[in-house]
Amino acid sequence: MKFKFLTKSTEWLGSSPHRTIVVVGNEEGATIPYAFDKEAINLTDSELFDMAMEKMYQENFPNRAEDEKFEFFNKAILEVRKETEKNREIAKTMSLSFTQFVELLEERGIVLDDEETEEVADHETIIENQEQN
Repeated sequence: MKFKFLTKSTEWLGSSPHRTIVVVGNEEGATIPYAFDKEAINLTDSELFDMAMEKMYQENFPNRAEDEKFEFFNKAILEVRKETEKNREIAKTMSLSFTQFVELLEERGIVLDDEETEEVADHETIIENQEQN
């Protein structure tokens, strides 16, 4: 059922404008009036139609908008969890690579492993070892 804008009018209370009435309908002849603030009469027909459709949506599906928000956030959380898992795997790989690199440096004598203190050989030793390889 497709709705379209039919009319807009001002409802009067005494001699003062009270509210704006927007009527939407379909090709089968159904009409639905919606009431808005009196200032709404100055809006375009398209804006009034959108307001009426939003009001219809809220009246007929009150929890749907909230459900859609939760669905959006659940998808976002799932995406973040997937990215977090990818980053954990990358960090694990980098940690292993770094450990292997340090072990290689220790084997070549570039980094000295001492339980009391870990020392890095001075700059000259590093250069000498690089020249030998």
